[in-house]
Amino acid sequence: MNPAFLDMLKKTNDDLNKAMKKIRELDWESQFELLENIAIYAADSGWTIPPHTTFRECQELIEGKSKEDIDHDFQLHYKEIGNYNSMKTVLLSGRCFGGKWKSLLEDCFINYEEDRHSIVIPSLFLILEGVIFDTVKDQDWKAALKERKKKIKDNSINKPLFTSVQRFIDKAFKYGDFEAESYKHSFINRNWVLHGRDDINEWEPVDALRLFNALYSLNFFNDSLMK
Repeated sequence: MNPAFLDMLKKTNDDLNKAMKKIRELDWESQFELLENIAIYAADSGWTIPPHTTFRECQELIEGKSKEDIDHDFQLHYKEIGNYNSMKTVLLSGRCFGGKWKSLLEDCFINYEEDRHSIVIPSLFLILEGVIFDTVKDQDWKAALKERKKKIKDNSINKPLFTSVQRFIDKAFKYGDFEAESYKHSFINRNWVLHGRDDINEWEPVDALRLFNALYSLNFFNDSLMK
């Protein structure tokens, strides 16, 4: 056999062994804990973790940034046509949420892409609320989501992803304190929008995008959660 070829095989094997050694030495528990913290911070800032992103991409999008910077970076992320189409293709597929919301989602994407985000936001909240209920089949869906989370193994990548979805929903559907003059929700809120108490002049395209993204993340769990 050609000596040069044997040398190449040996080098490839050595490189593979080194890579496997590094993987074995990784502190996976710390990595999962870090991702869980990133998921919490993302949700508190108005975002769920997109299912197509890697751990490194999540860090770059979220870790150590202000809410405004995270909003900006998510917008840039979805300006990349591959990322945007990944989300859009999933949400418009016949399998997504059983196809129940397909026609309304199509209308939402059309209006969003034509810069009519204000008409999109209430529709996306309507879809999100319907999907949550269809998923857990429980009026007390916040408690039901907590119970579902307990069934996810601690060392599963699904746990931080689910955390971001659950916490985002808690924030986005938080009770609207309409009587408090100084009250201001941290990001777009279902109760303020659907009860007609919000100022539509403050709505931005990024608010529609964060709701599309939340539905995209929720669909990732939909089939398994319904079992």
